[in-house]
Amino acid sequence: MGLRHCWSVRRIGVPSDARTIRRSSVLRLIDLHELENDYLDWPGEELLAELHRTRPVVEDVVVCHGDLTPENILLDPTTCRVTGVIDVGRLGRADRHLDLALTIRELAIEDEPWFGPRYVKRFTNRYGSDLIDPDRIAFYTLLDEFF
Repeated sequence: MGLRHCWSVRRIGVPSDARTIRRSSVLRLIDLHELENDYLDWPGEELLAELHRTRPVVEDVVVCHGDLTPENILLDPTTCRVTGVIDVGRLGRADRHLDLALTIRELAIEDEPWFGPRYVKRFTNRYGSDLIDPDRIAFYTLLDEFF
């Protein structure tokens, strides 16, 4: 799987670190009107407090794409095999659950015929659902609200 290959790169000159949470800069950047449904109507201070409260104690830090959504994955139209990824502006060091959280969140959207809960299940089963920590998925989904 492409994710595992990317995450196998442990040490390179990657400038950004997605694990950093800075209160002052974060609260200025968040658009409270563009939040996921789970966080609509939450004030910025509460979102940030929740982020700090749920921050994982243990992280499995690897090189992550940082915005691994279906729109950023290139597929061969004949074989449906992954041929590449684009938009690596958020590439950096982070827990692998960052990439998993964004992929799962986007796959769960039922606006497209090839997305929805059954595709989340298919993805997580293929990846290994026992390797996915739901608490870390929730944390990194919330963290993405700040970008």
